[in-house]
Amino acid sequence: MELNGIWGGYTGEGAKTVIPSKAYAKLSTRLVPNQNPEKIARLVERHIRKLLPKTVRCRFDLLSTGKPWAAPYSHPIFQKALHALEAGFGKKAVFIREGGSIPFVTQMHDTFKVPCVLMGFGLPDENAHAPDEHLSLENYYGGIRSVALFYEQLASL
Repeated sequence: MELNGIWGGYTGEGAKTVIPSKAYAKLSTRLVPNQNPEKIARLVERHIRKLLPKTVRCRFDLLSTGKPWAAPYSHPIFQKALHALEAGFGKKAVFIREGGSIPFVTQMHDTFKVPCVLMGFGLPDENAHAPDEHLSLENYYGGIRSVALFYEQLASL
């Protein structure tokens, strides 16, 4: 579970000596395969409500419910991706377990019954999604080569 944001009271510029009557927070949860997002949301809300003092009122708004999914990397499509990455970068490629919040991936899999292949080209020190995110040119061009080879090899499946 992550606390993504918390705020309350006067949030404008300058000083203010007011005691806030309301506070807000945004939470998110990272689920694993076979967890139901709606059920987890209910369980989190129930637990938080148990912790609240009786004088506190709380409202929960469920903003999104992305289903968890794990890639079946033994599927032939992943072997094509592995080969394309190795050819594109000239190095042995490996599968790693990586979490993310991309609800569209599960929706595509459930709709078309074909696994989604997510091929990452960035390294941890390239700070994905951070204000100083960057991608080395070596990874940029290796990624282009890998994707082109991957699409070419998909025709043989």
